[in-house]
Amino acid sequence: FEKLKPVKPNFWFVKKNLMNEKKYMSFFSISKLFKIQSVGIGTKADKICIDYDKNMLKRKVKNILDEKPNFDDIKKQFNLNYNSTWEYERAKTALFEEKRFLIYHYRPFDFRCIFYNNKFISRNRHQVMDNFYENENIGLVVPRQVKIKEHNHFFVTKYISDESLLATGREFGAGVVLPLYIYTTNGDTDANGNGYLFKEKNKRDNFTTEFRKFIKAKYKSNAKNNKSSIEKLKSEIENHQKTLEETKTILELQTDKNLILSFKESIEITNKTVSKKQKKIDELKSQQSAQSIAPSPEQILGYIYAILHSPTYRSKYAEFLKFDFPRIPFCDNTKQFEKLSKLGWQLVQTHLLNKIPQSKDYDKLAIYTGSGENEVKKPKYTDKKLFINKEQYFDNIPEQVYKFKIGAYQVLHKYLKDRKGRKLSYNEIVNIENISKALSFTIKQMKLIDKVTNSWI
Repeated sequence: FEKLKPVKPNFWFVKKNLMNEKKYMSFFSISKLFKIQSVGIGTKADKICIDYDKNMLKRKVKNILDEKPNFDDIKKQFNLNYNSTWEYERAKTALFEEKRFLIYHYRPFDFRCIFYNNKFISRNRHQVMDNFYENENIGLVVPRQVKIKEHNHFFVTKYISDESLLATGREFGAGVVLPLYIYTTNGDTDANGNGYLFKEKNKRDNFTTEFRKFIKAKYKSNAKNNKSSIEKLKSEIENHQKTLEETKTILELQTDKNLILSFKESIEITNKTVSKKQKKIDELKSQQSAQSIAPSPEQILGYIYAILHSPTYRSKYAEFLKFDFPRIPFCDNTKQFEKLSKLGWQLVQTHLLNKIPQSKDYDKLAIYTGSGENEVKKPKYTDKKLFINKEQYFDNIPEQVYKFKIGAYQVLHKYLKDRKGRKLSYNEIVNIENISKALSFTIKQMKLIDKVTNSWI
């Protein structure tokens, strides 16, 4: 037996590596950063509420709402669990509306269709999900706790999403969705003094008042340092200008050619020095102007996403990431913040598939090869080839890309496994190609992020 000494606040009765606890606990918790949050949707009847095909889903839903069959018959027809908790009595009162059939983020890079109706879906999480319904938004998806060893449970979505987007079950790291924006009907007023980083008509940022105050103070402080530097440079320029005037006066009295040449060279050097210092003042003023404005919600999200994709962060704080929401360290250097924000935002756009990596290297990835009916029979990976059947495969997929996990899922394997027995559509084939490129980009981007973070995080 090993003697343990449980300490506050968690009193662990198992051995824990808490060496970095003090530093980690000083970081800003995600739970105190975003105002509203929720796990994703739980339909309790996926086979009815969700489908690969929008038209097929419409037919299923319409038939149930029109015919209102016996629930036991529905269970048999759709092979639902006998003890299903789908609230059928409420569901059959739903109104059939075309606009409620939406793209649904089911698993990483796996998009399906859902009938998004609060009566039809058992766990609709509408307080959060309505902010994605007919609205442009981005949601950061993170778990509160993870019991499996790998901690790669960070993702983004721009759609209404599933509770098992990252994993199935809480112990494996099922994600919480944190929308970047909240849509309301209260206009763009700020009567309560929340100090929004963004507010426009019915749209405002989803940050807490506490975090808004923190981030504004954090990245405005450097503006004060710039002001001091500007004043110092101005004083130096004034001294140079006095020296110039004195030198010009002396030059007018000179007759010796060598002395005249020497004084002219001195004037030229001083003018160049003044010019350089004036340029530096202009740069500092530009920075000061930018720093006087708090970072945008997108910049903040980009920064957070970069931190969460830092391999050093994930390994150094692995013990703490297991049992609570991640905490985010905010660097002191504004330029470093901006650099990480840019790297993270590029990754956000790639994971949303808004921007597919384009270069000769990426063009060679996941080339769909072979003739056949595109049916997924037995997915198999060998020698950089991802087969969907004996004749057809995606060529040139590096092993790192094939094995890459987001949450509890090995992304490419999961995507094809869920489609076993189905014929891939053209869009699904293109999506697999794009996923491969996005994962390859992620691997490279995480290395770049680590170069910026590994020395201080």
